[in-house]
Amino acid sequence: MTTAVLIIDVQNAFYDGVHLPPIARASETLAQQVAVAAAARAAAVPLLFIRHNEVGSEFDPSTPSWELHPALDVRATDTVIDKTRPDSFHDTALADHLDRIGADHLVIAGNQTEYCVNATARAALTKGYRVILIADAHGTFDGDQPAADIIAAQNRAHADLGIAVVALADLNL
Repeated sequence: MTTAVLIIDVQNAFYDGVHLPPIARASETLAQQVAVAAAARAAAVPLLFIRHNEVGSEFDPSTPSWELHPALDVRATDTVIDKTRPDSFHDTALADHLDRIGADHLVIAGNQTEYCVNATARAALTKGYRVILIADAHGTFDGDQPAADIIAAQNRAHADLGIAVVALADLNL
């Protein structure tokens, strides 16, 4: 079994408050996402950063809000995959890259819980990957429901699908 870690859309737009309000519990969520990346590096597990591109939005590649958050310490040896849809597999090089490195087990963290994290986790499951979602390392905004309720509901829904949902403290890479 070969594991790869996907960090989805941990971009400045979710944290800088320029185009969007920061996600709920932004500093805590970012710290957890950074810790997931650090755990992958410490375990020598392939680390892939997924970055959303949408011209004319806060995710426009010509803007600083599009960039991956500097706290992630993205390195030249890390893989960055750009996407234009919530599903990180849709029209991207992700599946080909995972095939090249022989990954069959994915650990997922990132933003936005009910959109890109959800779509990618479900797509990975349908493609036959074993999936772990880090329960306390994905984030979203308060809206009609508090972000904490959205995150809890998504964690339950993913567990019901057979995705392993674990706290970062319980992750064993």
